Amino acid sequence: MKPILALLMLAALASPTVSQCTYEVRDAKVTPEYGYLDFNYSARVCFSGTITDVSGKYQMILSVFDGDRLLRQERSLERRLNNQEIMNKQSEPFVFGPYNFQNDFGIEWTENASYEFKVLKLGTEVARSTHRGPVVQPPHLSSSPQFNANPYFFQDLVVSASFKDQPGLKISPSAHLELVGPLGDENVSHWSTGESVCTASGNSYNCQVSQSLSSFREGGDFTFTIAYNNLQVPILREGPFSFTVMSYSPTLERFEVPQPLDYTNFTIRAYVLDEGMKLVGGAPMGSEAELIITHPEKAPASYRSSRPRLEGDYVVFEWDNEVVPFNKSDVDLSNPSKGGHEFIARLIYHNNNWDYGINSEDVSFPVVEEIPSLDLRYDPVIYIRPGQVINEEIVATVTFSKGQGSMALELKGPGLDVSHESAGTALGDNRYRYQWQIPFDDSHIDHNYTLSLDWTIRPFRYQCPEMEGSNAMYRFKTSFAGVDYISRPYYGPMINESELKADNEPRLLFLDYDPLVYVREGSKTYQKVRAQVESPIGQGDLRL
Repeated sequence: MKPILALLMLAALASPTVSQCTYEVRDAKVTPEYGYLDFNYSARVCFSGTITDVSGKYQMILSVFDGDRLLRQERSLERRLNNQEIMNKQSEPFVFGPYNFQNDFGIEWTENASYEFKVLKLGTEVARSTHRGPVVQPPHLSSSPQFNANPYFFQDLVVSASFKDQPGLKISPSAHLELVGPLGDENVSHWSTGESVCTASGNSYNCQVSQSLSSFREGGDFTFTIAYNNLQVPILREGPFSFTVMSYSPTLERFEVPQPLDYTNFTIRAYVLDEGMKLVGGAPMGSEAELIITHPEKAPASYRSSRPRLEGDYVVFEWDNEVVPFNKSDVDLSNPSKGGHEFIARLIYHNNNWDYGINSEDVSFPVVEEIPSLDLRYDPVIYIRPGQVINEEIVATVTFSKGQGSMALELKGPGLDVSHESAGTALGDNRYRYQWQIPFDDSHIDHNYTLSLDWTIRPFRYQCPEMEGSNAMYRFKTSFAGVDYISRPYYGPMINESELKADNEPRLLFLDYDPLVYVREGSKTYQKVRAQVESPIGQGDLRL
């Protein structure tokens, strides 16, 4: 009996109180989470407790579901944890797969897949974890392609499309267009574009493919199919999608010829709306316009403008009196008392990039020479009481498009000899006002006085920095019977730019515009900007 007692006592000493150990499934995942090829599953078993607690063999069971339907259940081999795993309190991953849903389970598309990991120790379940995924979808077009359904023939067909596909593809997918057209034409064509590489963004691949339409100037109806190739499955084709190529002609929105045309100061403008213009550095390139002037007694003359400017949506061409010459004899031809002949202007616009254009209708105009108009206001009779002094106001308003001049006033009579000069005030619309106040007293009663005004303008006085410190030159030109006669050059004056700048700097009198503009969606609203500049050196250009 004594040996048995000793064994029982030894067993009692060697069995301490059993400590608790908890188990958990961690890092459970399926790779990839989205796709259609092979999927791999993995998970770790983690635990807390003593070495004695985690001794024994472990096994992981994977169950794959589609909704409530069990698709596959796999068991790992039983194994013991090594010392490193025990120190880390977690096992190395248990790995399952790969599984292909279409080949292994006959499922091409599902968003209801899930999987479950179950951990067994010595054949007893100690932990379980359930997760959703993966999303099984073959490559497909995620939304309708974006493109212009009515491009002009000079515009490229640009198709943008996004495809959902498995992320992380080693070779980037590509796409191309397969086109047919013009439909209904006996010479209908079938062709494909080159491949364009798609850019990846997660499980989306964005593709953009272009096709020139310049061969179809007459337009027509076409279709295209977009083909997506990821080198993993057969090429995916989506379509057909329809579009119509439009023929095109530019539009002459405005052709402005002054009525009448002052041969010393005019600008002829043409505004062309051309969707096919090309811009280089913000300037239209390849757009030209030709102004043809038909003279009543001469052959038509042509003036080409190849340097247009862009104003909003319009290509703008300009010709002025420095480019298109008229003379005094042209004024005589337009004089009604001498026959009243009119000149004719016509515009020819051409786009060299696409070889199309537009012609204007004939616009008739007379040639004149502008004469300043004077509006003079004053009291012709002044009533004065003895001992009274009255300031007589004299106001002269001059209308002239070539700029603001100066006006000299002289008032002469018994006991009065007045001479004043006024630079005037700009009123806008080419009008300038000059005013004086002249005092009269009872010594002027019963006398008559003579008022004279002399208005002068120097519209050709401009600053000439390139002539600084040099003798300038000038000449005279006169015209008679359509022939120009030019004098020899004369020297003078000496240009001193610094003195000119001190007295002749232009200044802004006012600027008027609407600070808030309301624009109805789908319509156009024009902002009206008005500015008035005072410039002693004559009229110039104002750029907005």
